[in-house]
Amino acid sequence: MSSGAFLSSNQRVGFWPWLMGGVTFLITTLFPPLNLDINYGMIPDWLQPVVAYGSSGGIGWQLLRYARENAAASYPFPALLGMILPYCSVPIILTLSSVLIWRRVVNRVPRPTIQRGLLAVVLATALSLLTIGLLDLLILGPLALSSSDGGATLLGLMIFAIAALAQSLWVLPSLLIAGAILAMLQARASRPLTA
Repeated sequence: MSSGAFLSSNQRVGFWPWLMGGVTFLITTLFPPLNLDINYGMIPDWLQPVVAYGSSGGIGWQLLRYARENAAASYPFPALLGMILPYCSVPIILTLSSVLIWRRVVNRVPRPTIQRGLLAVVLATALSLLTIGLLDLLILGPLALSSSDGGATLLGLMIFAIAALAQSLWVLPSLLIAGAILAMLQARASRPLTA
């Protein structure tokens, strides 16, 4: 057995999907707030919450902002948790989706390509949005039907869905760039070495 065949056969199979998952988690949690001067009069009503939630940054920035506001206004913990919770689902579910999809789409082929890396990111984003939507319906839907204040719970369901959609759309360009770079690096690492 040549040294190149030995090295390519002993690669750690699980390294690249978890690396993509780590990059996804970092991008979704540390995505900076966009301090844009947005004219909301020019944006349709249904799109305004997506722009507002997406431009406010990832969960890391939200925690810093709410910690500062909580120190100044002393919010009760349940209210603070309710403000932060919509931002937590995307980093967790999108990270797991990217690991699973990367393993299926990019990692199982003999030679990964940039196109497969981009496809994996798009499919992971779609899977995470579908998963978040289903979890919202399964968890908050019955609460809205059974509670006396179903309108408030339904509004919470809409806020979770809009926050997830906004975060996913704002981080998608960064994730596409990361997916293309990681697919290219994985393709270079999987080339057999010539003796």
